[in-house]
Amino acid sequence: MATRVITKVSVSKDKTVVTKETITATKAGAKEKTTYSDRLIDTRKQAVQNIEKAIFYMLLIFMAIYFIKEDAVLAFSGQAASGHSLIDAMQSIVLIICCLAALRYSLSKRADSFQSIFALLFCVSAYVLLVEQGTYFVSDFDYTIWSAIATGIISFTLLQLYRNRLFLAHDFEMYFKTKSYGVACFAILTIVLLPYFFNDDVFMHSHLNEMPGSFGEMLIEYVQTFGYVFLLIAITELVVKIKQKDTLDEDVFR
Repeated sequence: MATRVITKVSVSKDKTVVTKETITATKAGAKEKTTYSDRLIDTRKQAVQNIEKAIFYMLLIFMAIYFIKEDAVLAFSGQAASGHSLIDAMQSIVLIICCLAALRYSLSKRADSFQSIFALLFCVSAYVLLVEQGTYFVSDFDYTIWSAIATGIISFTLLQLYRNRLFLAHDFEMYFKTKSYGVACFAILTIVLLPYFFNDDVFMHSHLNEMPGSFGEMLIEYVQTFGYVFLLIAITELVVKIKQKDTLDEDVFR
């Protein structure tokens, strides 16, 4: 397939920006990818943005701590009749936000916007959200519905990866260099791996006071809550990166 590269140079007293536009012909039509170099960074604006992100992330973490504390108080005092309603509600809200944000950007038509990465983050968020709602799927018919939804999530993700297959390697190469990558890995490990440390007989058969569930179940819920929060932070970091690129696109060649 033919590939055309266009290089543009913008020179001013304050900055010089080199832009390379790579246009690749595909069966679906021409697809454009833009790469920038020698970009000028507004340090004051970047500092303000970093402060805003830090405040938002701290609020998320403090909110998780607050809900965990309230849930633990109810559990240890025996006031909770069943389950962890406070934590379950918070987990569902956080995961829904993750799904909506990741889905929105996975469907973006804009070039070089990590659509494949957002599709994978959507898959993780949506599947975990579906698992969290497992208590609502009790009969065989419910399980069929659950399986159909899970299949739909995976099929959508594979379709998005196929649509962006030409730039898949490049997207991952660039994503590995972002802050979002490290946070996402930590989040997924927290959600998937760490709960297994509390899934043994000692924890799962330990009950304190009049707790409706075992001590192990309680720890798993709390650990996964932080995992979901960090998953939202990872998605937010990637969204911010895309927004920064949008601003550059608007300003660079006035």
